[in-house]
Amino acid sequence: MQTRRGFVKTSALVIGASAASVGLMPAPAKTVMATHRCATNAPKAGKTLVAYASRHGSTAEIAVAIAKQLCKDGQSADARWIGDLDNIHAYDAVIIGSAIRYDKWLPEATAFVQTHQSTLSNMPTALFFCCLAASSPTEAAARQTQKYAQKIATQLPNVTPDQVGQFAGVLNYSKLPRLARLPARALFAYLGADEGDYRNWAAIRSWTETTPHSRLNRLI
Repeated sequence: MQTRRGFVKTSALVIGASAASVGLMPAPAKTVMATHRCATNAPKAGKTLVAYASRHGSTAEIAVAIAKQLCKDGQSADARWIGDLDNIHAYDAVIIGSAIRYDKWLPEATAFVQTHQSTLSNMPTALFFCCLAASSPTEAAARQTQKYAQKIATQLPNVTPDQVGQFAGVLNYSKLPRLARLPARALFAYLGADEGDYRNWAAIRSWTETTPHSRLNRLI
């Protein structure tokens, strides 16, 4: 049976995954998003795009980690912010990821997939999302992350991904606007969620290695 403390912790992780959008945490000033590019001279190596939507940069760093793992596996890979992309025709495969807000992907990520769904339907495609709920090992948190995955699938009915990655996120008050920090601290203290980086880099790299994208040079 789950203890009261455990229940509060789980509730914090689930609610905290979308609390940044309920008014206590207004949208931050534009963050400079990370990019990463690598190329290989292998004649049959594929080129993968890791496109991401992020608010505070933690999802961007996950995208970069994925791209670096693909490079280690012998591919060419680009990790790029969705807002910088006009088309995806130069790539052989695509991985698309976003932070979770309001229990769903950021709107620019959904719009990106919907815009390019015709192209995506003809190439290997994987998706991932980043949320605090994924940091908890409880059954309640697992059900919550599964709901996120199902909601994303509902939003993108014309795209069938090879895989959907579910990664834990970051709670960092310094990334929030100053006026939002005090109420945010009060909210998460009440819910029992500690500030911290819950991302599991080994799990992210492992997930990348299991995607068809990491073996793309054998498929083309």
